Order: sequence, then structure tokens, then C-alpha cells
Amino acid sequence: MNIKKIEDLSFGLDNEKKWLKYMGKDWEKTPNKYDSFDFRKGNSIAELKSRKINHNKHRTTFFGANKIYDILTNKYGDYREIKFTFYFLYLDGLYKWDFKKGDYFIANGGRRDRGRDETCSMCYIPIEKLECVSKSISSI
Repeated sequence: MNIKKIEDLSFGLDNEKKWLKYMGKDWEKTPNKYDSFDFRKGNSIAELKSRKINHNKHRTTFFGANKIYDILTNKYGDYREIKFTFYFLYLDGLYKWDFKKGDYFIANGGRRDRGRDETCSMCYIPIEKLECVSKSISSI
């Protein structure tokens, strides 16, 4: 595995620990490391994306569209009865986006800076759709 990818995975895992400490112990880490989402609490499911930039550096933020497909195909149960929240831990704070059909768009994208082409179908969220949760926690 590429050293950059290993560093990025470690960065993400470290931030999951920060997020859990901030959000509280009632959230549970999903048992399968390949699950589309990171955490569960009752009827709420959450994904954390860690970023090494400020939240407003770009007009959108993104993640793999497979997560949206999993929601819409009811992989975790009826998406109308489960609250899906995507958290983004940036340098300048913790932000969130609650899944809502129509609040996003799907397009090809991704990255190529870790030694291979990691582009695929991505879900893009306009930054103005993000809600600031806290400025007291950051990704570094």
C-alpha cells in the first residue's frame, strides 16, 4: 500500500477517535471496517470524512456515491425512517450534512495523488448545505 494512503488512513482513524470523544459514547463504531458508514446510534447512522483544508476552500465537498446508493437501496433499512448524517472534520471545525434527496449531485471525481487512479462516481454537496456543529474540534 502507498505510504500516502497509509498516512491518510491513520489520519482518518485518529479523527474518528476525536469525533467519538466529542460526540459521546452512545455512538458505536460499525463492526465491519469495509462498511459504508462509520457509526451508529439507535436509528441514526453517521459517516465521518476528515479533511486537511478549511470547510470553505472549495464550493463543494464530496464522498463516494456508493454511500448514497446504499441509502437509496435501503441497505440499512428504509431510508425514510433512518437519519443518515455525514460529518466533515475540517481544519476550521466540525460540519455536518443530513441526507436529503435532491441536496447533492453525482459526478465522476476523486483523486490521483496516492500512486493510482482513485476516481469513481462521487456525491458532491454544496458547501452552503453544511451546518457547523462546532469550531472547538478540528482535523489536526
